[in-house]
Amino acid sequence: LFQSTPAVVREVRSAVTFLNGTAPIGDVHATPAERADYINQLIIVNSRTDAAQFGPDKAGYNIPAALDAIFDESPGGTIIVNNVFDPDVHQNAGTEDPALVTTAELTGGVDASGQRSGLEKARECYQRFGFFPKMYLSDRSSLPAVRSAMSTIAQTLKGHSIVDMLVGLSTQQAIEARGPSGSVDFNTADNRTIICYPHIEVEDKINGGTKLDPLSTALCGALINQDLTEGGPNHSPSNIKINRALGMELPIVWEPGDIQSDTNLLNDAGIVTLRRGFATGINTWGNRSASHPTSTAQENFIHVQRILDATHEAIIFFMVQYTDRLGTPENIEAVEEAINAFLRSKIGRGEQSWFYDARFSFPSDLNTAQEISNGQFTYKLTSAPVTVMERLTTISSIDINLINNVLQLAA
Repeated sequence: LFQSTPAVVREVRSAVTFLNGTAPIGDVHATPAERADYINQLIIVNSRTDAAQFGPDKAGYNIPAALDAIFDESPGGTIIVNNVFDPDVHQNAGTEDPALVTTAELTGGVDASGQRSGLEKARECYQRFGFFPKMYLSDRSSLPAVRSAMSTIAQTLKGHSIVDMLVGLSTQQAIEARGPSGSVDFNTADNRTIICYPHIEVEDKINGGTKLDPLSTALCGALINQDLTEGGPNHSPSNIKINRALGMELPIVWEPGDIQSDTNLLNDAGIVTLRRGFATGINTWGNRSASHPTSTAQENFIHVQRILDATHEAIIFFMVQYTDRLGTPENIEAVEEAINAFLRSKIGRGEQSWFYDARFSFPSDLNTAQEISNGQFTYKLTSAPVTVMERLTTISSIDINLINNVLQLAA
């Protein structure tokens, strides 16, 4: 006798990063055969010890520096690394040169034999490891072609690409870059792209002093840390301390209460930036993706889109086990009950809350006898994700009648 046990919806991993770019693998792997295992091959990194297999932090290479940045901000989560640099190919007069890596090699593609490369390798993650990356980083993310490829992958696999504006832009140039006539092109309304500006100053562990480093990798590490320590993807990426930041590329003015300060002007343009106040350290500042200000949907809040992504993916994975089962009332209800139990666990849990309210149903108005007879069953998720206290406003007024009360004066 077969007896079915209650099925449980499993929360998906959110602290998973796909890191694409260049690494000096020739410094740590002696032969072409050894190096081949690190060229367009997916490698999981969970610790600084794992990171060492990609070589030291060197000028021109992004992967060691990015891993260092992530581990400075977090335990690391799960980082899937794809290196496109081949020291036996990318040479200039016999010297390894990462500048010879082309944009096309970074964006990648699929060759005649079906082998993927570059950013396209991210599509293999689920089949290989059982989970999708939720954050995407790449070398040269300020280039439109790389940024576009990152966006395409993030849209397909339901994550966020985290990109940097160019070094050397003024605050005005950064804001103008969001429009059609800026000197550089960041004119996008992509809800899967997080635009970072400016770069940060960090310790130069190789040469001493400081160097400029992308904000994107530090922000990614901070998000990973929140996911691992705060219970999931339901927290804002804004107002998080950046541990490794010693300074900023240029001063970004933040004045509490002034909506016209640099930080707020950048945020209003859909740019995540930094704030530095008196005795505060350097914190991230900005809640919204590049879809802001074009889109007014709640999903332009980065954490809201991440909540919905994690919820939708958990539901999809759960429903796979019910696919092709008999469409009986018992099975229909079992799906509803399990998913609603999962949703209830995400409601009203203080800092662990994902939703103000949410429900999952099998609505009669969306299902007809004809569709059911054809094997088509439609469920509906209705939810209200918890928002963030982005702007706190105090209204001040003077009431002279209060004087009467205190001094017991005649009205």
